[in-house]
Amino acid sequence: MKRVFLISPYSGDVERNLKYADKCQTFCFSSGWAPFAGHLQYTRVLDDSDEKDRSFGMTSAYEWLIVSELAVAFMDLGVSRGMHADLDAASRLKVPIQYLSLNGAPILVDPIHNMKLPHAHMPCALCQIETETKPHNT
Repeated sequence: MKRVFLISPYSGDVERNLKYADKCQTFCFSSGWAPFAGHLQYTRVLDDSDEKDRSFGMTSAYEWLIVSELAVAFMDLGVSRGMHADLDAASRLKVPIQYLSLNGAPILVDPIHNMKLPHAHMPCALCQIETETKPHNT
């Protein structure tokens, strides 16, 4: 069973986001994965609106990210500040990232690129253009 780090929004419409995260967990289970969703567990005892608690919770969750085989980001509700931080951490820790949609919508690289989310594993024409148009130091 693959250990996955589940990334979905928490802040904002918390009630809606919790229901969505439950559906994301169900998707993970049906895929044969063992998901970890720190934003569901830790926010029960830590105050997400308190920066010290939030930082502690995210740092604690990243201990699980380190041992995860995959980070799965569910994109249907957009990308929150916490999701962006989680994706940056996954990239920094070299944990593969998979962008998913529960409604079956394809995840396109251009919006991922434009949101400045990690996507080195996805062929990206915009990155290619940026690389080709950068001035070279001689």
